[in-house]
Amino acid sequence: MGRPASKATDADLVTAWESGEPFKAAASRLGMSPNTLRDRWKGMYGEDAFAERGRRLQAAAASAVARSLAPNRTYRDVDVPCSACGVVVPVKANRVAHMDRAAFVCDGCRGDRDCPVCSLRVDGERGMSTHLRHRREAGDVAHIAYEREQEDSAFEGQVEGLDYVVCRECGLRSSNLSGHVRVHGLTVDEYRARHGADLVLRSSAERESIRVAARRAHADGRHAGTKVVLCPECDAAWDAPKSLAVTVHDLRCAVCRALGDIAEDAARWEGMSEPSDYVTCRACGVYRAENLTSHIQNAHPHLVGGYTSRFPGALVNAQQSGSRVGGSGQTIHITRDDLVPFMDTQGRVEVAKAAHGMSCSWLTVLRACRRLNLPTRNRLAFQKRVLDAVSEVLGGAGYAWEWSHDEVRNPRTGYRLYYDGMFPSHGLIVEAHGEQHYRYTPGWHRTESEFDERVALDAHKVDAAERLGYRVLVIRYDEPFTDASYLAGRLYGLRQGRTR
Repeated sequence: MGRPASKATDADLVTAWESGEPFKAAASRLGMSPNTLRDRWKGMYGEDAFAERGRRLQAAAASAVARSLAPNRTYRDVDVPCSACGVVVPVKANRVAHMDRAAFVCDGCRGDRDCPVCSLRVDGERGMSTHLRHRREAGDVAHIAYEREQEDSAFEGQVEGLDYVVCRECGLRSSNLSGHVRVHGLTVDEYRARHGADLVLRSSAERESIRVAARRAHADGRHAGTKVVLCPECDAAWDAPKSLAVTVHDLRCAVCRALGDIAEDAARWEGMSEPSDYVTCRACGVYRAENLTSHIQNAHPHLVGGYTSRFPGALVNAQQSGSRVGGSGQTIHITRDDLVPFMDTQGRVEVAKAAHGMSCSWLTVLRACRRLNLPTRNRLAFQKRVLDAVSEVLGGAGYAWEWSHDEVRNPRTGYRLYYDGMFPSHGLIVEAHGEQHYRYTPGWHRTESEFDERVALDAHKVDAAERLGYRVLVIRYDEPFTDASYLAGRLYGLRQGRTR
């Protein structure tokens, strides 16, 4: 006869499962066969959970046995020669089993320097850095004071911003904080959002060294040539420039980029009509926008000033567009009183704000400001800081912002070229050049050839001004232009005919 049926309930089975009791012991206590308990547990929890429970109990039992035997376990000694001094050192067999004998170093050769604070033997600069970091995290006052003293001596005579930058989180000084901010669990964008968008993470010297290295690499041809890249959309292999960066640039092939542009353009103008909401370029038949002026200048420069005569009846502006640049003139008369609400604290007209407020183009506002002899504020704040700094060095001399001369024009388009500022009392023209004037920047330049054209245009502006008898001071974005003595030196050199 078989054993009598067990009276164990489902609650008893759950309690036995959760108790961690071995499988067969639980079956015996509940009065059922192991096969019956196995089937019922698998039905309740699943086969994978049942197998995992068994493995977990086996591992726990093995660990308990190992702990019980550990006090009585002995290992024999194995003689291992030091790879540095050759002295034979007895090492326990359990250590030898998990190490590379050829790289073994004895205690006497392990370190090459002593900690100057606690005399602990450490190995190399990395070992010293790790030791100091551990003591710093432990709050060791003596080691923290030593680190600060070493840092002060390393940066003695150097200038913040020019030679080093300071971490706003912990006060660390370094020429480059781009990697350090990750120690605080922050990305570069998060760090700038917390401490200011204009905060720099590299010193001027560090940025200049990077630019020098990049120029040298371009001169040596290291960035020349192409590499094979896989399109992320169609998996097609295509030849891309070596300078293409996976994390920055668009890796799509030309076909996928064109299809994507067409899809984006169709989505943008969906539900709109021509010419009420947009106009299509007659020259290429593809480009659509509210205003075609910039497109004609860049894509069809031979049609600048002659687009409407080449395509009679073609519109440059959509009917609903507030812009009249390149199209028919706008009949609007702007007075000084109209512009007063859009002036800043220094009486300068904020052109973009005024154009939006009066529903006209910025060019209309700019022309009115020139007619009324009103200063404007329609360019970058960096230009204003440079011009104000030069004005202060010149004893508060007045300047014209966005000044132009009728004889200085773009050789390709024939339009006037504007200088950032001009000081009439000194015959001085000032140009404030950002980083995009000195290196190819995808955010500013569509192609490297466009960057080369703009560099040539900058040189043309300077040469044209000097031919007209003006002195031209070009201030780079990485120059300490806020230092009055530095600016005075630049101006003195300019008067002596030595520098720009």
